[in-house]
Parts: sequence; structure tokens; C-alpha cells
Amino acid sequence: MKKIFKDPLAQFLLAGLVLFVFLSYVSKDETRSNEIVVDREALLTFIQYRTKVFRKDVAAKRLDAMTGSAREQLVADYIQEEAMYRESKSLGLEGDDYVIRRRMVQKLEFITQGFVEQELPKSDSAMEAYFQENLSDYYIDGSITFSHVFLSNKNIQPESRIKEAQELKDVLISSDVHISAATQYGERFPFHVNYVEKTADFIGSHFGKEFAAAVFEISPTEKNTWHGPLVSEYGLHLVNVKQNLAGRSPELSEVKGMVEQDYHQHVLRQEQQKAYAKIVEQYHVIIR
Repeated sequence: MKKIFKDPLAQFLLAGLVLFVFLSYVSKDETRSNEIVVDREALLTFIQYRTKVFRKDVAAKRLDAMTGSAREQLVADYIQEEAMYRESKSLGLEGDDYVIRRRMVQKLEFITQGFVEQELPKSDSAMEAYFQENLSDYYIDGSITFSHVFLSNKNIQPESRIKEAQELKDVLISSDVHISAATQYGERFPFHVNYVEKTADFIGSHFGKEFAAAVFEISPTEKNTWHGPLVSEYGLHLVNVKQNLAGRSPELSEVKGMVEQDYHQHVLRQEQQKAYAKIVEQYHVIIR
């Protein structure tokens, strides 16, 4: 029994009960039913307020088109909101329109969150288990660092342009041209000459997916090695790759701060749902 009274959520619910009894005493004409009736009319009204489209026929079509799982979720949302609304009303936070109703529910949600956050379970092993279960969310995409020399294909025969690119590549290799000098050759590219630790998606947005796939196939070397020509949406490119990092799953230590925040929110949502469920459990639900 002592443990129950030490539970912040139990204290909160007990305070609400005391306040409800007090309000019932000073205003005996106001009663609080513990029955929640879920029928078609209630759901249609609920849908209209949620969608802000106040047409019963539209709401009816939406309701009738719902799958079993979608309808079950709608019913669950309605029950939770109705229970939260009645609890907030019992605390004297009442109003007479839907906007105020939502604010009342949000107030109770905020109060509940405060109690829940105080008692959130903290466990490094649980957080690590969460990290392993959601490892794909923290995947580090592969990245590449390279420079390129660009030759436009506009108004020029492809064959002659390819030959020109091959000859220019021979010059770049024989002259041991460093990536810092790449701007001295070729033509002006619409975007950048140097790309540092960029993902395939980023490279694809500048050059096209085929170029991105091709450039990620090139292994970096210490020497000033020029490859190509590679074809993009704009023309031909001679590239010098300095770094090519494969995608990988990180160690927890690398992303611990991010995981801690995500895990905290995950547990908070779980505990809040438990708290809401305890409130809903006080009502006898009738679904017609």
C-alpha cells in the first residue's frame, strides 16, 4: 500500500479523485458517468472535428471506407480522448466547445507526462537493446571525396568529346595534376568541383544516379590518379577519388547522444500510454 501512495501517477489520480469528490459536493447537479458509449453518431462527430470538415456525409464515407484495423484505431482514439476529457473536466478544466475540449485533454496529457517523466525507468542495457532493435535507423551512409574536371556535351559530337576527354586525362596523369589544380582544366560545372564526404544521394542529385553509382565503384589511391571519363546528365567527367567510405552500422558509442534521446522518447510514449490506459480503465465502454 505504501508503494502505491509513493507512485506519482497514483498520487495524481488520487488528487483528481479528491478534487472530483469536492466538486461533486459543491455542485451536486453535475454527475460524472463512468460509461463511454461508442456508437456511429459519436464516431461521425469525432471524425468531423478531427478532420475539420463538418459534413456528416463526408465523415460517413470516411468511416465506412475504414479497414478493420483503422476503425479499431479510431475507436481507441475516441475512447482515450473521451476518458481524458472527462478526467480533465473532473479537475475543473472544463469548457463548452471542441477547441477547449482538446485543450483540456492536452492539459491533462501535459500533467500526466510530467508525472511519467519523473519515474521513467533508466537502464543502459535496455537502451542498448533498443539501439540493437533499431540499428537500421542509425545506419551511416557511405560517402565519397573527389574532384572532377568537366567537359560539356552540349553541341558537340559524343565521339569527339570522348576522344578529347581521354587526351585530357593523359595530360592530367602525366603532369601529376593535384586535385587542388582541377579548376585550371576543363569547363565550368553548374555545381562544385570538389566534393567532400558526400553520400550517393547527394552526388546523384548533382550528377545523376548512373554517375553516382559509377564513381562509388572507384577505389581511392595516394597518387593523383584520374579516372574516366564518367558520364553525367551534363557531359563527361574525369575524377580523382581521395576517399570512398562504405556504409556501415555504427557502434553505440558513436551515436549514444542521439540514441539516448530517441530511447527516452520511446519509453516516455510507452509509459504515457500505460498512464492513459489506467484512466480509460476507470470507464465502462459500450460499443454499439
